[in-house]
Amino acid sequence: MNAAGRIDRTVAYPIRDLRAFLAGAWRIVRRIGDRRLGIVGRLEGCATFAPTARGFCYDESGTLQFGAYRGSVTQRYLFDIEDSAPAAKICLADGRPFYVLDLRSGVANVAHDCGADRYRGRYRTFCADDWTLTWRVDGPRKRYSIATRYSRDAPSALNPQIESIDRRRDTCTNPLGRGRPPAMPLKGDML
Repeated sequence: MNAAGRIDRTVAYPIRDLRAFLAGAWRIVRRIGDRRLGIVGRLEGCATFAPTARGFCYDESGTLQFGAYRGSVTQRYLFDIEDSAPAAKICLADGRPFYVLDLRSGVANVAHDCGADRYRGRYRTFCADDWTLTWRVDGPRKRYSIATRYSRDAPSALNPQIESIDRRRDTCTNPLGRGRPPAMPLKGDML
């Protein structure tokens, strides 16, 4: 955080324990821009990382406003994280591989090719309770960008289980960042 008590979005927050970081419920706000049609939409909702034998089941639900459409939407992914692994294998709901996620540096570029469609994404963590995921999707019939902000429903400063697993006392509510691991300077967004 900076001197004004705001999250410093110019540095990345390294993640030591991916399971502890992701666990629980998150509020999400998403902006979707269809560059082909010139439509911008917004989704507000929640996402939950529920423990499974192999990692997490990610469930997302919310209300989407996109052009003339307004309604409820859902999404599911599977996060396969071995106990000692620093990375997760992300799969689609049907089990097909999607990409690999490694947030040890606080930034992760991910990619997935699906036929002629190219998905390029970037995760950026800012503190224990705030991160973003941006996507750029290009293909013969697709040209859109997606930016999602995740904010923890119960900040880790108030959740001793997450605090003790991560062994850090720095969250978005810690203005001095005492005990924080060295931050990694970020360059601009790739999207």
